Amino acid sequence: RFKVLTLQDYAKKKVADYVTRTYKEKLDVVVSDKHMPRINRACHYNADALVESGDAACVIECFIVNGDKSVTLHYINMGFDMKVFDCTLGYRWSGCDYLLSKVIKRSVKKDPHDILLEKKREICKLAGLSSLTIKLVGIHCIL
Repeated sequence: RFKVLTLQDYAKKKVADYVTRTYKEKLDVVVSDKHMPRINRACHYNADALVESGDAACVIECFIVNGDKSVTLHYINMGFDMKVFDCTLGYRWSGCDYLLSKVIKRSVKKDPHDILLEKKREICKLAGLSSLTIKLVGIHCIL
């Protein structure tokens, strides 16, 4: 017996396979005592706000490898003590692998949402998804 994949399942698997083949450096992520997790869907704004307010040294773009082996593009912070922390999800994702994509310097004055969308489009294309597949499934349902 075989499992029928939906277009969304297919797209998520292609992206997950690409990300886990390409990004190898795992991050040691802690929950900060100073920054209670917000448990919202705005990691890109949360991480940026901490840098802007002087409560974090930088934003880190990463991928979370979820329990079902799908991946989520995510933004977290590094503190001035060099500890990497997640001010959005906290312990909710502890045990999952966080894979480093890049450090975002604060000199980049792009809107955090624009950075998020550009990266999602880039990863989907690099994973081999067509523009039609991305449109049909929806970029936020893939990554």
